[in-house]
Amino acid sequence: MLRALIIMGLFSTLFGCKNEEAAEQHAEPVAVVVTNDDDHNAIYERGSQLISPHMQLLNRDPKVTKKLIEQVTRGIADLDAVTAYNPGNWAAYWIKGKGYQVLGDPQAANAEFKASFDIQKENPDVAREYASTCLDLGLGAEAVRATEHAITLTPDDAGLYANLALALLISGKNVEAKEAVDRSLQMAPNDQISQAVRNIVDDVISGVRPQPKNMADLHKG
Repeated sequence: MLRALIIMGLFSTLFGCKNEEAAEQHAEPVAVVVTNDDDHNAIYERGSQLISPHMQLLNRDPKVTKKLIEQVTRGIADLDAVTAYNPGNWAAYWIKGKGYQVLGDPQAANAEFKASFDIQKENPDVAREYASTCLDLGLGAEAVRATEHAITLTPDDAGLYANLALALLISGKNVEAKEAVDRSLQMAPNDQISQAVRNIVDDVISGVRPQPKNMADLHKG
């Protein structure tokens, strides 16, 4: 699975590009209806294939074009039909969330990732993506909850403790944030991302950087 770390955006555009232009341009999805299991499987596969090539992964931002927007919008429409027929399909919600990231709609992405996380509690990438969009929207407490859950699944993942540090920082729990990033650096002393998070946490605690309320605030420092 992909390493969709919350902190990856500190070194490029957070969690992929923001794509405000895409958000303004993408049209309403065309209605699709699923009426049976065969349709469900076929339309899930079609929708996934439309979105997957454009997903924002680590070190990769899709170039936003009219064709990309049309493909992702059609893919989301397909997966909307899938989840209407089968509300338990957590993967369809997750892929829709990735699609809305490409379209530059963090609120819609957050809603889809939350639906996926509410169903699927055993996949740390689901928790990571939900937490990332929570931080975009300033929902620090929810980001902490999701990241702490991901840590229970993969406790040896040093990056998750750096993620947790940012979630705690945005929640205003600066001392706890320092403890979390220190834990990350104990596990991976040479990790440059964790080192950068530690610098941010130290700057906030010392007053060099204002208290962030969301991830966009971290761009201002």
